[in-house]
Amino acid sequence: MSRRLVIILDAAHGKDVAGKCSPDGFKEYKWSRQFIFKLKPRLESAGFRVELSNSTENEIGLSKRAAFATALEV
Repeated sequence: MSRRLVIILDAAHGKDVAGKCSPDGFKEYKWSRQFIFKLKPRLESAGFRVELSNSTENEIGLSKRAAFATALEV
């Protein structure tokens, strides 16, 4: 029995999460989203199925992330 690999890209935090910014103003949520939006097409062009757990800038929480992954049909 073979399974198809599914890569889930999960952006870090969200803009509404307090304290997710370095003292110099670096915003982790922006960087992680920029990174995954560049990575996704590269992985897809290599033949991988890629899903985003959250395509918004807001925090969705761990329970929604887990529900997303559980609901995927593999």
